[in-house]
Amino acid sequence: MDQVKQSYGSNDDAKRVLAIGQLQEGVQELCNSREEQASLAIRALTERVHQTALEATPPEPEGAHAQRVARLERLAAEAKENIDELNMQSRDLQAQREGLKVRSKALRNKSDRIEEIVTESEPRTRHELSLYVHISKVAWQLDQTERIRGSMSDPACRDIRQIDIDPNELSTFDAVNRIWDIID
Repeated sequence: MDQVKQSYGSNDDAKRVLAIGQLQEGVQELCNSREEQASLAIRALTERVHQTALEATPPEPEGAHAQRVARLERLAAEAKENIDELNMQSRDLQAQREGLKVRSKALRNKSDRIEEIVTESEPRTRHELSLYVHISKVAWQLDQTERIRGSMSDPACRDIRQIDIDPNELSTFDAVNRIWDIID
């Protein structure tokens, strides 16, 4: 009975689904932050290119135009590298996000299936246990988890038999056989 309670009383899957949802929200916030940073970097670089273009005036010393062009080309190359890196990070984060969505959906499906199993099998198991208790006339003493204790009444003999077994001294198989011996 304790195993049934332990199996169906656990909410580990729900905690996992909640943790994955929180992780997904964190990843989404990180994606948004990275996109905002990329946008700001692009704006700043665009402004720098614009300012540099405004600074280029016709009366200039010899070779200044070539230096400015080289500098602008370097800035453009740096901007392109930054954009490429941010795009790659964005793709990586998107892939992680998709993976988390798939995992979250799988966990939700698993959680739904477990809930379905619990709602279907728990009432049936409770009913079967109540029938067994009624038929066998066994009253278990569940307050002491370190021992298997109870009493069984036999109306035919007008006898009450006590069940007291230490599960640490016997294997599960032997403990069950001893209970059946007492019942018979």
